Amino acid sequence: MILLCMIIMRTTLSCTLGPIVWSYMAEIVRPHIISYAVVVNYGGATLVMFLFPIIKEKLKNPGWIFIFNGLMCLLSIGINYVTLIETKDKNEVIIRNDFN
Repeated sequence: MILLCMIIMRTTLSCTLGPIVWSYMAEIVRPHIISYAVVVNYGGATLVMFLFPIIKEKLKNPGWIFIFNGLMCLLSIGINYVTLIETKDKNEVIIRNDFN
């Protein structure tokens, strides 16, 4: 059962943006801060997991849940567009300078 759950978790992670988040975080975060970044990443995922049933119960109509999730996706796209930088073909010094 544990092996099956691990395979399912690994498969779903590979089919989503999961690997991109971890790769990007390793490029932009300093090594001594990575543990805090991991806590924030898992904390956010846990918060979403616990809040979803509450939001689903409050909104009741599936249409409202779709609208809410769509608005959160648009908000995420906006935040990513403003805050994320391109790291392709850049070394660590250039990336640090881009953030400063």
